[in-house]
Amino acid sequence: MKKTGWKALKSVVRWRDQLLEIQVQPLANYYLELDHMSGPSHRSFKLLRDTLRGEIARGLPLYGFYRDLLKMLFLESGVSFDSGNASVVITD
Repeated sequence: MKKTGWKALKSVVRWRDQLLEIQVQPLANYYLELDHMSGPSHRSFKLLRDTLRGEIARGLPLYGFYRDLLKMLFLESGVSFDSGNASVVITD
């Protein structure tokens, strides 16, 4: 954990001769970010970040799959989805 309270589980991987950093962060980081970045600067940062994440997901389908999987697990529990050649189906 950093002095600011920021913490994350990080992994750096090499994919097709490119280094990528994968982070899993607690919801508290989101609230810290909101406290530190407000107004227009935060909105433009978030728009750029979301645009880049979408471009990466289109270029690296596995990244997009894991992104969808994490959203399903943490935001939309119980929602099945399709991603490229894979389907995630939730059953009781």
